Amino acid sequence: LKVLSGLLFPTAGSVAAYLDGAPIVSVWAGVADRATGRPVDGDTLFSVFSTTKGITAACIHMLAQWGWLEYDAPVADYWPEFGVHGKDRVTVRHVLLHQAGLPDAPRGLTTRDWNDWDRVVEAVAAAPLAWEPGTRTEYHAQTFGWILGEVVRRVDGRPIEAFIQQEIAAPLGIRDLYLGIPDAAESRVATLVDATAPNATPIYNRPAVRRAVLPGSGGIMSASALARVYAALVAPVDGVRLLTPKTLAAATALEAAGYEPAWDIGVRRSLGYLLGGPLPPRRADAGPAYHIVYGILTAMGERETTFGHGGADGSVGFADRETGLAVGVAKNLMASALDRSARPAAYRIVETIRKELGIP
Repeated sequence: LKVLSGLLFPTAGSVAAYLDGAPIVSVWAGVADRATGRPVDGDTLFSVFSTTKGITAACIHMLAQWGWLEYDAPVADYWPEFGVHGKDRVTVRHVLLHQAGLPDAPRGLTTRDWNDWDRVVEAVAAAPLAWEPGTRTEYHAQTFGWILGEVVRRVDGRPIEAFIQQEIAAPLGIRDLYLGIPDAAESRVATLVDATAPNATPIYNRPAVRRAVLPGSGGIMSASALARVYAALVAPVDGVRLLTPKTLAAATALEAAGYEPAWDIGVRRSLGYLLGGPLPPRRADAGPAYHIVYGILTAMGERETTFGHGGADGSVGFADRETGLAVGVAKNLMASALDRSARPAAYRIVETIRKELGIP
């Protein structure tokens, strides 16, 4: 808590951790809304940006585990309208690996459309490819979530936000994990603060955006919910385990590794997750995307059995399938793109936990 307070004041953050399915850390500190002075507490919700992708990927892996979809099947097998302009060659695996050839939001789609799921996925289905699927890896910031979210709906019949509530949150007893918050949760969400423009209003503070279903970037949750989901991917949590060891092994196996130009850094990828591993030297002169990703990778650490995902705000969720450690970090200060230190904030928080547990 002392480490967290020192890093976040006068903004807010929360950290939770599990070990072998049991909760071991749940702390929070700071001010959730500087305008009102509202303090953060155990019920505070945070926008976690692309950290959401790890939970979206879990939905796909659960469907694969049930035998309802195949990773190497074309997306168009489940969503026929998608299979135009060469996209009949895009597989579910391609999407999970950011190799689908659709890295950008469809032309003409704006934030005003985000609350209309049908409008969004119709635009995605009609979009042309930017490259041949499987030949290149480039981060699919929003399309990752829209494509996989619609695959969930087509395969299962439920919108992905309902799938998450009924198949992940409810069995685990989680009440604070949302893709699109209900009105009643608005007062619990921490207000984002952009370190580059402290007086500006980040778009994810807008009520309409908070209610949009954005499986690639719009999850709103507590750190405890995030950690509990990752814990249940690697071990039973109160008797509930989301993925079998066999499914987990397939989901977290190394599939792609190398330098990614959009991020200006080398990463290791499995199906929907970033993987831990050797870190490159810190480059203080690199661009914002590099520093965001570097912060995520350092928090996850160099253990190759670690998998997870982080977001632009510096939030991160991950688990280590060998040690059983699962961690969720959520905060409202968007500063990771500016953090040039060799030990970014999330790293220092997680390293404190690892040292206490004796985990390298």
